[in-house]
Amino acid sequence: MKKLTYFLGIGLIGMTFLLNSCSNDDAIGPDLTITSEEDLTVPANSLVTIEWRADAGDAKLEFFTIKEGNIPIVDFNDVNWNNYEIPNAENENFIGSATVVIGEENTSFTLTVTDKDGLTDQQIVSVAIDVTATGNPINEYTAVLGAQDNATYGSSLDADAGQVYLLGPARTNAGLIDMIYVYDDGTSAAIFAAPTDNVVNGGVVSWCSSNWDPKNDTRFKETSMTAGEFDAIEHDGIIAAITDINATKISGLSVNDVFAFETVEGNKGLIKVSALEAGETETITIAIKVQQ
Repeated sequence: MKKLTYFLGIGLIGMTFLLNSCSNDDAIGPDLTITSEEDLTVPANSLVTIEWRADAGDAKLEFFTIKEGNIPIVDFNDVNWNNYEIPNAENENFIGSATVVIGEENTSFTLTVTDKDGLTDQQIVSVAIDVTATGNPINEYTAVLGAQDNATYGSSLDADAGQVYLLGPARTNAGLIDMIYVYDDGTSAAIFAAPTDNVVNGGVVSWCSSNWDPKNDTRFKETSMTAGEFDAIEHDGIIAAITDINATKISGLSVNDVFAFETVEGNKGLIKVSALEAGETETITIAIKVQQ
């Protein structure tokens, strides 16, 4: 009787192990689909947007990773895709996109979704460089602007022409002024603002509060572009693809920061901070690349 009980116990343990093994083998993991093109051919120094849909299996979705080669990326909108925690994880799917800078060599991106049970699905997007394709020409300038108390260098910029104006001529040529540079000692912030922004309408200075007409409503956007990526731009391929340029100012600038802008005429451009001296009497040196 003891032997029978012993063998029954062993049998039950074996059946339990078998059932658990079958259960794990039959688990349904997440499903990842690329909803944009999976094989792209683009000009060198371009922006591409990768779009996807990830659907949960038996477990909720947890992480999403994008790698270029073996390195997780930080995309053009400054999103870090290294084990990015999927928001609203109780949802059954994750629909998203990432905009990335493509250089001058063929490359590929590996996208991986992981659920709470550790199960994954993976897809690859390949990008080839079309050596015959180019974008439209751009204008390139270098400019030095002074902060609000600098008596030598102006603070107002016509970004299309790369022209800097002192305050008096700027008011006379208000229709040409796309942005104004000021330095806020209170917050230690280097700022470019549209003539419509509060910063130049009583916030830091009151230059545009009166006798400034028209007030051009230039818009700005932060980017994660490196100084090297900016320097490599030879046409407007990347610039034209930038979207959601919505802010009326850009603040807290440092050397090698790159930000985007769009003028009221619809011209888009990028500005790199080449040098910066902190203070209301000091200067900022910038490089400008703007659509013609």
